Amino acid sequence: MGFGRQMSTRLSTVTTASGNRQPEAVIRQLPRWLDPVPVLGIAGTIGLWYLASWVVGRYLPPPHQVFADGLSNLTASKYFVGLGLPTGGFLPHLTYTATTVIIGVGVGICIGFLSGISSARWPTVDRITDPFVSTFGTVPILVAAPFFLIWFGLVGAAQAILVSFYTTVIMHIYCFQAVRNLHPKFVEYARTLGADTSAIFLRVILPGAVPEIFGGVRVAFAAAWGLAAIAELLGSRYGVGYAVLTLESVYDMSNIMAIIIYLGILALIMDWFIGQIRRFVTRWAETGKTE
Repeated sequence: MGFGRQMSTRLSTVTTASGNRQPEAVIRQLPRWLDPVPVLGIAGTIGLWYLASWVVGRYLPPPHQVFADGLSNLTASKYFVGLGLPTGGFLPHLTYTATTVIIGVGVGICIGFLSGISSARWPTVDRITDPFVSTFGTVPILVAAPFFLIWFGLVGAAQAILVSFYTTVIMHIYCFQAVRNLHPKFVEYARTLGADTSAIFLRVILPGAVPEIFGGVRVAFAAAWGLAAIAELLGSRYGVGYAVLTLESVYDMSNIMAIIIYLGILALIMDWFIGQIRRFVTRWAETGKTE
């Protein structure tokens, strides 16, 4: 009887007053890995890809050709060696770009966090940093990249510094706004309870700003993959951008699309990893609960 009541209650949440089932409610109750909506989206994308490939022709290869080339050239490729690329297939280029992104974003997060938090707390610091952020944050990467390549040469440091430069701007803005968006009542309540300045910052301001700061980290990483690839396109001996430039010279669209897909997969994995860290750090917050 108890099981019957539970089933009746569960079904009543997905049934309208007239007795019609609501498909959206049923889908929401399924485990995430059984949700058919993402599968339909992926299938629709592949279907449109096949249609576009049939219309465009050789310059837009079909999915099965891209996936086949991506798998066959992942870890080794004599074809790549013949083009002058290093041995190891796609893997060395993906590793190089991922290393550039992780180092560049890591440095940019540290600098942007310190400058953003300091600017939010002390108006004098804000007046000093605001002109730099407002000016250099609007410089397009295609304009800034040649200067970094000339100053630092065709080495990984040039791409990493370029990524850290733009990451610093992004994190400065997000950290600054995260502190400013915190409701002043929280600080007032802490002062009423006798908290000093350091305790307010460590126990009120910083924890309250963490969720929005993690939003900035996700945006910084999302932008960094493209920034690193563009910097490698303009001048590098390794990386996804360099591989794309080499493959473009022989009109190899299939392998170009394959390495871009691999880069997107790396970006998705990194974004998932950041989301897990955010959930752990902000486990005290009751987020994502819906009735």
